[in-house]
Amino acid sequence: MSKGLRHWAASHPGAIRLQNQDAYLCRPELGLFSVADGAGGHVAGDVASARVVGMLGEIPGDMPPPERLAA
Repeated sequence: MSKGLRHWAASHPGAIRLQNQDAYLCRPELGLFSVADGAGGHVAGDVASARVVGMLGEIPGDMPPPERLAA
């Protein structure tokens, strides 16, 4: 992976929603970038998106790529 790779993330609830339920993860050391959409304001969409990102964040950095993909 290029050391020149730059990344950033931003999210906004939009013009209709009061709560932003989206979550994102940037792990450039693994080449892993994820966006979890909070499902448009459904109940506990923020919990679901946070859980997905949390689980991806727990993938060990020393795991070989095929096992990382399976995880």
